[in-house]
Amino acid sequence: MRRPLPYPLGDPEMMPGALEALIVYEGLPVADGGAHELGRRDPVSVWRRLDGFLKDCAAVDEHSATVSLQESVTWLSSRESRAVRRELSARFGRPHRAGAGWGAGHVRDHFWGADPDDVEATLLWLTGLPHLPDVCGSPAVFLGYEARFRLVDLESGRPLPDQGGRFYGEQDLDGHGLVALGESRLFARLSERPSCNLVLSLPFLDVDDEARRFVAGLQCRLPFALSADDFTLWRRNDARTGYTGTPVQVLASSPEKRRPARRAPGERPARKVPRRRPPAEQTVGKCAQKEPPASVRPFGTPPASCSSYDDRRASTSGDDDGVGPPDGARPFRRST
Repeated sequence: MRRPLPYPLGDPEMMPGALEALIVYEGLPVADGGAHELGRRDPVSVWRRLDGFLKDCAAVDEHSATVSLQESVTWLSSRESRAVRRELSARFGRPHRAGAGWGAGHVRDHFWGADPDDVEATLLWLTGLPHLPDVCGSPAVFLGYEARFRLVDLESGRPLPDQGGRFYGEQDLDGHGLVALGESRLFARLSERPSCNLVLSLPFLDVDDEARRFVAGLQCRLPFALSADDFTLWRRNDARTGYTGTPVQVLASSPEKRRPARRAPGERPARKVPRRRPPAEQTVGKCAQKEPPASVRPFGTPPASCSSYDDRRASTSGDDDGVGPPDGARPFRRST
């Protein structure tokens, strides 16, 4: 059985005998929402698909399979929420745990234990409860189901070898001590907007055809699409103190979401050099600079061109004697 708190890198006593590598699917990471959102779907049909997945693809640890019913109400609990709380307590007894926290107002959570072998009947009973408004963007009443399991061969039904935290030094996976490398976990929130968090520890040393076929077999039994960008290959480091993860492609990557490649420690990202325009051709003449707009030219300054001042004077002054103004004189300005 796994230790209560997995080690950040690995148990020093277990790491010398730990296996070399494994592939882990974490769907979804906390940065991406923490779970697969299934939209507005019938929770009973979603549960039937999840139950079929566990029966066909997993050997569930009965001691870690639990069902929870949770009710979240704002600090101004309404008459309807109090009535729902009484009905839940009448069916499941007193809450096993009650918590308090602050969200968009004061949120109180109540939990009741339920029979994990009777999830579908519980969901059908919940549909008859009065509808309550959402709390912090989530349904006020939902059923939570958690299971820890080992993956099995899809043809023979026998558990795959090398599954469990003890084979990988009990290294922590999620940073919260909930799951260790080598363990698989499913947590589903079943309501009018169901969601599912799924962690799969695939005991394959690398991404090969066998691993791809196995993942494809899991995919066809799930009620949601696996994220192609959330597979990680964890390899044991040379010092045998822990595992380091590298993103790998087991399924075809979706074009709308691609994970950037990880850089080596100390490596700086490549600097984007702006593309320079080719130099403009040199203008022949005395005035090769670009002419500023009229709004920024000093008053009385003639516009620039490639001809000399004398040529401009001779063409615009209207004088035919060829005598120009003395040095320092202001240019001729036509009156309007």
